[in-house]
Amino acid sequence: MRSDALMFESDIFRGDGEARVDGFSLSQHSRKPPPRRHLRDVAFRSGSSLNEGNTGDFKRRHGMGTRREHLAHITAGLGLFIAWLSLVNSSDAAEVPTPGKQVGQKFQSQKTPSHSRRYLIFLPRTYKASGRPSPLLLFLHGSGERGDDLELVKKHGPPKLVTKRPDFPFVTVSPQVRRGERFSAAALLELINYLQATYNVDRKRTSVTGLSMGGAGTWAVANAAPGRFAAIVPICGTAKIDSKQFLQLPTWATVGGKDRASLVEELQKTVAHLRDRGAPIRFTLFPQLGHNCWDATYDNPKLYEWILAQSTDKRPKQKK
Repeated sequence: MRSDALMFESDIFRGDGEARVDGFSLSQHSRKPPPRRHLRDVAFRSGSSLNEGNTGDFKRRHGMGTRREHLAHITAGLGLFIAWLSLVNSSDAAEVPTPGKQVGQKFQSQKTPSHSRRYLIFLPRTYKASGRPSPLLLFLHGSGERGDDLELVKKHGPPKLVTKRPDFPFVTVSPQVRRGERFSAAALLELINYLQATYNVDRKRTSVTGLSMGGAGTWAVANAAPGRFAAIVPICGTAKIDSKQFLQLPTWATVGGKDRASLVEELQKTVAHLRDRGAPIRFTLFPQLGHNCWDATYDNPKLYEWILAQSTDKRPKQKK
C-alpha cells in the first residue's frame, strides 16, 4: 500500500444534394425520361416492321422500354446500399472475445431497449468456455468517459490495466453510458444476467467497482441487489444507500483527503455507520490526493487479492 494511504487495517476487508447508387441518381430532380411515343407511330415513320424478333431491339434503339430496366437497376442498387448500411451498423460485434484480449461488444436488451449498452470485455488467458468458471469484475467509468467511443473507457482502472496485463485473472466488463446519462442499477443487473448466461463466469465471485460517477453507480447497484455481489470497491463516489443492504457485503471504499469536503465527510459518516453495525467494510483515505485517488487504488495489487478472496458462499449467516 502506498505510503500516503491511511489504512484501517482492523477493518474487514459520410456536395450536390444528389445521391447516387451504382451510378444511378436517387434525386427526386433526376433527368426526366424521354417522352413516350406510341409504338405504331414510330414504326410507320421509320418503315420498320414489328414482329416478335425485332420488337425488343426496336424499343431499345428508340429509348423505349428502359424505364422498367432503370427501375430494376435502381432497386438493385438500393439493396446493395442497405446491405452496406447493415454492415456499418453491426460493426460493434466485429471481434469475438478471445482469452488474453480486450474487445468491444454490444449488449442489445430485448426487454428494455434503453438498457442496451456498448461495453469492453476482457477474458483472462486462463479463461475456458467450460470447466472452472472465472471471476467476473464489472468496472464503471467516470463522467468524463461517457459517449460512444469505447477507447475513452480505457483511460482508467481495470480496462487500462488489462492492456498491459493479459494475465489479469478476472473476466473484466466495462460498460459505457451515453452522454448525459448515469449508470442505472436495473440496466447493470440486466447486463450482468446476460454476461452470466453467456460466459463461463463464477456467479459466486461477481464483483463491481467504479470511480467517481462510477463509484456512485457501484454503491447504487449493490444497494439494489447486495446478494448478487461477492465484493464492491466504490471509489470517490457518493453513497446514497440503505445501510442494512451492506451488512454482509464486503466493501472497500476509497477517497482522496483533498477531494470535495462534503464528499469526504459523507463517506466517512457512511463508513462509520456501517462499521457500527458490524458490516465488513474497509476504508482507505489518501490524505495527499484529490479527486483522483483511483490510480492509487487500482495500482494496489492487494486490492485484487482481496477481491479474489471474496465469495458469496463464504458469508456468515445474518444475525437476526
